[in-house]
Amino acid sequence: MMKLTEKQMQTLKKHATKHKGGMQSKHMKSMMKFMKQGHSFIAAHGKTKKLESKK
Repeated sequence: MMKLTEKQMQTLKKHATKHKGGMQSKHMKSMMKFMKQGHSFIAAHGKTKKLESKK
């Protein structure tokens, strides 16, 4: 697991404003999990959207 940089956290916080629940939403938690595994923001967002579309 990687630690997220300050820039990555700022990007996530900005993105969180678009989701109900903000940083506590399932979407954002999933994105943070993928980014900590080393994925880029775009890759993490794609994987998260793919997971959400299955539900």
